[in-house]
Amino acid sequence: MAYLDQAQGKPPAEFSSELLEIDETSGPWLAETQRKPVIAQDKYPRWDLDLAEEVIWFGDEERQGIVARVHTIGSYSVDDGVWVWAWTNEELARPSAGAQKVCEDHSEVPEFGLTLIKGDETMAWTLAAAVAHLMGAEACYRLPGDLQMFVALTDITPIDPSDPRAKRPLQDSAGAAAALGEFAGPAALRIGGLVVETLKDGQLDKVIDVLYRFCERLEEMATSPVGQGTPAASEATEHARQLRQAALSLSVPPGHPALAEAVKGLLDLLESIARQYGAWPEEPPAETN
Repeated sequence: MAYLDQAQGKPPAEFSSELLEIDETSGPWLAETQRKPVIAQDKYPRWDLDLAEEVIWFGDEERQGIVARVHTIGSYSVDDGVWVWAWTNEELARPSAGAQKVCEDHSEVPEFGLTLIKGDETMAWTLAAAVAHLMGAEACYRLPGDLQMFVALTDITPIDPSDPRAKRPLQDSAGAAAALGEFAGPAALRIGGLVVETLKDGQLDKVIDVLYRFCERLEEMATSPVGQGTPAASEATEHARQLRQAALSLSVPPGHPALAEAVKGLLDLLESIARQYGAWPEEPPAETN
């Protein structure tokens, strides 16, 4: 059983014995780096990435504070539940040669040779941590986005404020607004459909899980280098607040009189978000005789 599955009390994922042997050390290593993060997110809440140059910077609102070498290990799609190794993903500008070599050197691990692996985010962390630990990395980090990227960090170095690299790039309000619209509208529409479907099965707990993941993605967008401080970030944060409130209102026993009202309120909110970003289907024009 993988370390993270056991720690979280989850059913064991179907990992090979070879990967589980590596996980005996990489799992506790990941847990320790998460408890005492090398990158203090309360001190350095923002990051900027140059994937082509394999460099990432962390800092506060004004300036960068830390620079590190970034090694892209793989990506995970929350919507599809699919892990893809970076060197098999043609969309990535520069996957890590070091991470790929680790997998090639440990070809006895079946998962290292697969192109796609289905599972949850705990599975993605387990795979990424195994490779990052074998690389001798200082940290394993997840970059938020529509497609979550998992990276290993090495050569973590504080930046002197006088260093030109410590200068923070300008925010991109238009880019943040476009990214929010492309994600939030279609996602709200899909979740609305899921609400209707799960009502038939009486399994609204599935909706609550999806809602919280949606909120987490919105909050990640709001704190990304492109979005933080822009009007789109405020919108995303407010959507997440309202959706979390709506999710809490669903936590009533089946058949409770308040449930119908809570579901209607959630559907109205999701429709409003979908309409705001142009994802709500247009009604066909009324026929005239």
